[in-house]
Amino acid sequence: MDQIFSFTSYGIYAALALLLGIICACAYVLHARKCSTDVLLIFGVVTIPCVWFFSRLVFVLANCTYYLTTLSNPALALHFWDGGYSMMGAFFGACFSAWLTGRITRMSPRVFLDGVGIGFPVAVIAARFAEIGTGLGEGRPISGSFIPPFAPEGFDGFLHPIFLYEAFCALLITLILLTLLRGHHHLPHEGDLLLMEMTLYGISQVLLESLKDDGHMVVHFVRIQQVLAIILVIISMVIWARRARLHQRDLIIAFSTTLLCIGLSILAEFGVDRWGNRPLAYGLMSVCLAWILFQTLHLYHLTFREETSHGTRKN
Repeated sequence: MDQIFSFTSYGIYAALALLLGIICACAYVLHARKCSTDVLLIFGVVTIPCVWFFSRLVFVLANCTYYLTTLSNPALALHFWDGGYSMMGAFFGACFSAWLTGRITRMSPRVFLDGVGIGFPVAVIAARFAEIGTGLGEGRPISGSFIPPFAPEGFDGFLHPIFLYEAFCALLITLILLTLLRGHHHLPHEGDLLLMEMTLYGISQVLLESLKDDGHMVVHFVRIQQVLAIILVIISMVIWARRARLHQRDLIIAFSTTLLCIGLSILAEFGVDRWGNRPLAYGLMSVCLAWILFQTLHLYHLTFREETSHGTRKN
């Protein structure tokens, strides 16, 4: 990567992406609550170190055996200037900063969490474009049945630009969230914007992490960020299921089928390299993820129906 003074160009672009995400999050909070600029300043100032710290912390925890065994020097984990950060960790840091800002300003943390929901995918778009030429976010070679229609001659052998796929998915998520904001009645509860972002981002990221081949945060054969992505979806399911007041039988069906789909997705992940038929493996994974998405959005719909029918909308 090109060096600009003592920083990498990627690091500078990532910082700008964080700034863009904070601006979008603050814009949402200002629109939702008409709060003072002091509150927005606190939110922005708190977010920067939290995102940086959690992003680095998650990366180090995921690679602890590397520092403890391979390097035999855990103190090197403190050398943050050598690089190594996690996008999922950045998300957790942003959520923590939203909670902390709520405590400091004595406002509802949910409005700041919703700000994270709208600001995070915007930051992802900018950050993923910054990965061009870094080796991050690259997939397997494009070959065989994976060659797109009308591809130019010699296209075979290029690497899948997963970072661009991620940027495109983040753009779609942003547009969906903005559409929900325009129809304000579609968000019956504060915090739903964040949960919707977690659901859509988590589902898409499970598949996209599987497509990557850059070795980032892979421990043995486990892709740590892929695991964290599905956890985001499960959190949304649990919260919406509690609000929906489902019967025990319906809860058992919803979560048992979800766990079954997670198990089949893990099987498909192994099948990517072992079955000799990647379209089949990714097809099975996609179907399972689509069902999990359907189940989660169904719970959200039941939450919407439950709260609006009792006149308990909280915006």
